[in-house]
Amino acid sequence: QQQEMPVEVETVGQPKEGYTPGVPTVTPEKVLVRAGEHRLKDVALVKAIVNISDADDDVTQSVEVKAYNEAAEVLEDVEIDQPTAEVEVPITSPSTEVPIRSRIEELPPNGFSVNNIRLDREHITVYGDKSVIDTLDAYPGPMLDLSNVTKDRTFEGKIPLIKGVTRVDPEVIEIEVDIVPAERKKIEDLTVDVHGLPDGWTLEFASAEDSTISVTLEGAANRMKETTRRHVVPYIDVADLEPGKHKVDINWDLPLYIKPVAWKESVDITLKSGS
Repeated sequence: QQQEMPVEVETVGQPKEGYTPGVPTVTPEKVLVRAGEHRLKDVALVKAIVNISDADDDVTQSVEVKAYNEAAEVLEDVEIDQPTAEVEVPITSPSTEVPIRSRIEELPPNGFSVNNIRLDREHITVYGDKSVIDTLDAYPGPMLDLSNVTKDRTFEGKIPLIKGVTRVDPEVIEIEVDIVPAERKKIEDLTVDVHGLPDGWTLEFASAEDSTISVTLEGAANRMKETTRRHVVPYIDVADLEPGKHKVDINWDLPLYIKPVAWKESVDITLKSGS
């Protein structure tokens, strides 16, 4: 006698911490079971067993298909026409939902400025190493180069995968950029901050013109109106410099979408170690 029966899948073990097994698929989905009439009545199910212990990716295995009775005992004297099945168990990595942030590599050319940037969604789902995604407060979006953009534009960008992240959902987002004519404002007598000065070291600026500078800023009218001197911080980074005289580039901490267009680009300093 023979009877067609579905192949059930049983998983044993647990995937790596934080990972979740999905619904298994099996090929073939059904098999023919052959045995004597009375023995065939003992067959309660046909099953393929897959081990997913410590899995951190989809598990695909070729496994033996066996017949079982109601007591979950293997019936060795029952014939199965396809004794081997291909089983796939999807394993989902840990995930979290975080805000996505726009990023600009280059601002618009002089005379134009970003008024606003809108993404077609505020949050994305991030999958990957649990130790990485648990520390995410936000996720970096595609990098935008606006160096040649002088009018409103919509970008479609692929979201990058940072280290420890295996995938994101969605993979692509739309970004609308509003461009407006820029306005300028000059801010004077700004004190240059120093970053990275080792303990016990001293720094001297070559002149007062090096320690206190002015800058002309450019940005959208509404953003420039809100920008005051307390929002504008010039600074130099000396963390990797040896003792001695140096010419160091000036960097800026500025409000969003505001850029410097005229300033003293470098200063002369002398570093002295504490020894």
